[in-house]
Amino acid sequence: TIQADVLMCSHPYLGAASLLACKLTATPMISYSHNIESERFRSLNKWWWYGMFLYEKWVLKNSELTFFVTQEDKEWAVKNYGLDPWKCFVSPFGINLSAIPVKKPENKQWLQNTYSISPENKILYFAGAYGYQPNDDAVENMLSYIVPKLNQSSLTYTIVIVGGGLSDRLKQKIEATDGKVIYAGFVDDIRKVLDSADVMLNPMLLGGGIKTKVVEALGNNIKVVSTKNGANGLDLDKCGAMLAISEDGDWDAFANNIISSAETHNQIGKAFFEYYAWENVTKRVSQSIEQVVAEWKN
Repeated sequence: TIQADVLMCSHPYLGAASLLACKLTATPMISYSHNIESERFRSLNKWWWYGMFLYEKWVLKNSELTFFVTQEDKEWAVKNYGLDPWKCFVSPFGINLSAIPVKKPENKQWLQNTYSISPENKILYFAGAYGYQPNDDAVENMLSYIVPKLNQSSLTYTIVIVGGGLSDRLKQKIEATDGKVIYAGFVDDIRKVLDSADVMLNPMLLGGGIKTKVVEALGNNIKVVSTKNGANGLDLDKCGAMLAISEDGDWDAFANNIISSAETHNQIGKAFFEYYAWENVTKRVSQSIEQVVAEWKN
């Protein structure tokens, strides 16, 4: 039989089963916290969020090591769950890129031809899975607040909404924009969007943890305009001028950031890839795990 050196619990919901397995096999457990789940559910007004608080706290306190995707989550857990700081590390959500990728002009031509987008238009986009309140609200914010403000400017633009499951109500509101906003639905090859976009929009007001689609956009050298909530967990120094942030609900500032970002020609820096490239993330994680295993065996 093969004896594992360590057991990785990738979600607190699996914590009880993981701790039992570790006890039966005399193996240390390491947790990987994608979000502070109790805070995510509290922000969504779920009445049972405090039960998750107690359970998540129990799982993480019984872990030999916990990786958090953001510095903010780590600090929150140390303060509110009473975790030992030396048992907590930050391991950001990574990307499978180590440098700015070469973009294919034919992908942009495909998008422009498929959705009748003028070559003069700046292409803005938002991607998400819908039927999930934070993403649905983000689309609502774009249609209700951002589009009217952009229409008062001189910016020529098209917003492409990507992802399946959008409600009929929001689809109808998109149709009423006279082509300013397009619902592309599920796109089989996201590179067609990433190779075309000038700016990624992230008007999120709810939800916790790092917004993985923001990291993906930045890694593809796409400027991002975000609310403060939408930028939670990002290392702002690594993102540099490629990320423009406005206060939650300040749609005037958000629209102004879109206009200015669409006209700039910044590039994502090398430091971003040194921090977010999976090959570098996994090196840092493996070093921490090896240390735990060595201490456990001793």
